[in-house]
Amino acid sequence: MIKLSFSIHRGAASVFEISKAPVEAALVRAYGVAPDDLTAFRGRLAMLQKGNLFGADQRPGKGHKVTYRPDHLHRLVFCCELAELGVAPREQLRLVAEFWDSRIRPIFAEAGTIDRLNAAAGDNDIALLLTDVSLMAGAWAGGTVPNINACPLGKLADKLKLAIRPNSENDPLLPRALVVNLTARLRKFHSLLADAHHLHAADRVSRARNEPDILSAGRRRARGQKRAGGRRQGRKH
Repeated sequence: MIKLSFSIHRGAASVFEISKAPVEAALVRAYGVAPDDLTAFRGRLAMLQKGNLFGADQRPGKGHKVTYRPDHLHRLVFCCELAELGVAPREQLRLVAEFWDSRIRPIFAEAGTIDRLNAAAGDNDIALLLTDVSLMAGAWAGGTVPNINACPLGKLADKLKLAIRPNSENDPLLPRALVVNLTARLRKFHSLLADAHHLHAADRVSRARNEPDILSAGRRRARGQKRAGGRRQGRKH
């Protein structure tokens, strides 16, 4: 069982924000990004955010400090999961823009409850299903609309059978589906985020403690240089 010592879930009256560094570190570990691929991964994240992943009023820019709220983190995880399934960034952004509030956010809320995240993996995990999917011809046609659904893992087999079994030869629904154990992925991400958050916080404390020593050393060097300069001036006279 995974016990999270840090959670991004807070009450409605409390606004939680986290900085970019621990979020990026958690995503890198969650998706197994190799050191040589970090630049490409960071570029993908930046491109998604500039493409209004968080909304037009929350695009990163020069002089704008990047911080993330729980909803932002879930959008990032959603896009990363779609990327792993072969969905293009343009389609990722379109699905978020059109269906986040109505379909996707409620699924993340159900999959990422504290009880589920702290429980062992099992039939109560929530699976995200995208059915009636067309990634090739659909992309050429400007994007199609998959059916976005969810169900407990214990009911996945029956749900999937209904989703991909044609009712007739002329059934317009495509017998195709993309499936993710969303609770498992969120459990992994939240655990890594907790680790990254604590490491980042400890690093900030360490730097703050060392700062007086660094400043003192700098002042001593400056005083020494000033005295040396004064002695040199005295010799010239």
